[in-house]
Amino acid sequence: MRYGKATVMRLLAQHEERKATESWITESTSVCPGCRSHVQKSEGCNHMSCTRCTHHFCYRCGVQLSAQNPYAHFSIRGTYCYQKLFAADEDQNMEEPNLFAEDEEETFPP
Repeated sequence: MRYGKATVMRLLAQHEERKATESWITESTSVCPGCRSHVQKSEGCNHMSCTRCTHHFCYRCGVQLSAQNPYAHFSIRGTYCYQKLFAADEDQNMEEPNLFAEDEEETFPP
């Protein structure tokens, strides 16, 4: 046998890691329509400006935005992004944490 078990297992682990990385990139990033770079949003609005090519685009739908008025896109009635400048996608958990639960009482130092 040309390859030993350890080599095959190492190659398999590398392949699985590569596939997991590709899956994460696909699920967790948006593609810049200008340079095709993958962009991840951690917080803020859905108007993106690519750090690589400075292209303006919508993180939600990927459409190119006007550099002069990028926010007009979020004001067009009947579109997927209407009034969703700060809205997160359904699969993203970008809600602010509830610092004080209903049953907890706020306490302040004296």
